[in-house]
Amino acid sequence: MKVPDDLWVKPLTFFGSKVFTWATTKIAGRRLLMAGPGRTGKSTFKQFLRTGELYPEKPTAHTEEDEASPPIQIGYGANGRLTLNVKNTMDTAGLTESHVVVSSVLNHRPHALARISHQGVISG
Repeated sequence: MKVPDDLWVKPLTFFGSKVFTWATTKIAGRRLLMAGPGRTGKSTFKQFLRTGELYPEKPTAHTEEDEASPPIQIGYGANGRLTLNVKNTMDTAGLTESHVVVSSVLNHRPHALARISHQGVISG
């Protein structure tokens, strides 16, 4: 029995594109730092960026120290055709004082800073 020549093309194309996307994001992806007071939704926003879903509010563990998420790819624009490759999203412990935020920015060197308050994202 002869095996069709294109039998391996689709799986290799699928997994090849996944590996390429992961490598591109890991190497050239952007870093996003989220800062703001405690209990403002920084961890929830990070989870939303990863999954695209918002879950009902529930008690969460206090973020004791800065946590990085795995690489993610965010689609935006008309029909989600543009993509933003995010290497990691840093979720900081509740930051309120400006000098602590500046120190965190200097430490992590993010490409973008999302300042989150109880009113939502106030700068980006």
